[in-house]
Amino acid sequence: MTTDGVLHASDKMDDGSVINPRVEIDSQERSATFDFEGISPMVINNLNAPRAITKSAIIYCLRCMVGYDIPLNQGCLAPIHLPIHTIGSYSTPISRYAVVLKNFQLLPGIDY
Repeated sequence: MTTDGVLHASDKMDDGSVINPRVEIDSQERSATFDFEGISPMVINNLNAPRAITKSAIIYCLRCMVGYDIPLNQGCLAPIHLPIHTIGSYSTPISRYAVVLKNFQLLPGIDY
């Protein structure tokens, strides 16, 4: 993978959980990797963000990065890679843990 640009941020959520997205842009492949390696473990409250919420936040970030409206559908995520490192993390909680219903919880950490 030829990496044209790497964007990295780190932030703490209201409960102290750390979110540290890393975005690698590959213009030759016309793709991007949104990597959340090192994100905090899932929490007991309802601030966990399941994969669907993470994808929703990524679409929002992509719309901000490209500067024009892109479709709000699964097709626009085809060139996006979202590796899963640890099941049981803040962004991949297991089924018995409460989750947030909208992407407002995850967005402050990745809207840089």
